[in-house]
Amino acid sequence: MIIKKKQLEMALQGVPPHPHPDPNLEQYHTPSIIAADVIWNAHACGDIQDLKVVDLGCGTGILALGFSNDGCSGSSWGGCG
Repeated sequence: MIIKKKQLEMALQGVPPHPHPDPNLEQYHTPSIIAADVIWNAHACGDIQDLKVVDLGCGTGILALGFSNDGCSGSSWGGCG
């Protein structure tokens, strides 16, 4: 289990970028530092406790992966690319 925000950020650095991002689909890369910050703050505020998280973006699923590492009851990715 990840206990520090920096550990989460380092784990998310291993997520490969989208191979062929399409700006028309708004497939932008979310840097690991931003994804870790969003996930960490949601956890710290209790916003995701015992909830399922769905990443409906068009990218790599970095938020779904991060939330699954954070101990959510479940997370999934619904990417379109």
